[in-house]
Amino acid sequence: TGLIIVGRSRGVFVSINGAAATRDDTTIADGALRTLRVTGLTGTNNINVWAGTTSGSGNANPLFVGVDSALIDLTTKVRLDQYGDSITQGQGATCPGNVDTMAVAAALGYVGSTYGINGDTVAILKARIDACLAGKDNDNTKDVAVLAIGRNGAGSVLAGDFSVGIQADMDYILSALLVKYAKVLVRGVMPESGNTFAGYNGAVTAWVATKDTSRVKYIDVSDMDPATVNRTDGVHPSDAGYVTMNGLFTTRYTAALA
Repeated sequence: TGLIIVGRSRGVFVSINGAAATRDDTTIADGALRTLRVTGLTGTNNINVWAGTTSGSGNANPLFVGVDSALIDLTTKVRLDQYGDSITQGQGATCPGNVDTMAVAAALGYVGSTYGINGDTVAILKARIDACLAGKDNDNTKDVAVLAIGRNGAGSVLAGDFSVGIQADMDYILSALLVKYAKVLVRGVMPESGNTFAGYNGAVTAWVATKDTSRVKYIDVSDMDPATVNRTDGVHPSDAGYVTMNGLFTTRYTAALA
């Protein structure tokens, strides 16, 4: 039994039954189609497939997955979607498909996606969240959102005070997400060299505690400094850093969703 994957992404990731993803890279011209066949499948399997482009490829990500007649869709798919900034985008990785959300989703039995834009602040995400959610057909009894924003603070200033304005924007974002999702995991800002963001993360922790804690959970990242999560530039995780994040967040999200 085999799985046939056709698309325009130079990098394709496949995780079978929540295992670590295998990455298959090929060299194709921009806009060209590539085909990948996953073989040797036996029994019943949960298979996650996602795309990622190499830096500067200018190549769109869509994938089309076909299956042999022996493969059927056994269950309703549930989503784990992450919203954030350049760390969510996977800026420090060799391929955006390496970003932590995708592998964590596969490990937990979800379908993953990531919505991260380099330089986004809380205010910018607030301005675009409605448009981002408008076309999504989520199941708000099962799907999960991860809110990983705040590192860029307000304007060009790094996250510091959880100001009244930032809190109001976070209230807006959270309210919008809770319409589409059963639960929202609010992630702290990972420490960097010389900046632990302890004050900001402490304020966000207290803010989360004022919400419906059956649906909104804080995810602690205070131990995820550069010594633990490798960075390419002191800020953005490398491929190895994302692998570490995969393991840590799989454990933490599992506990938060229990």
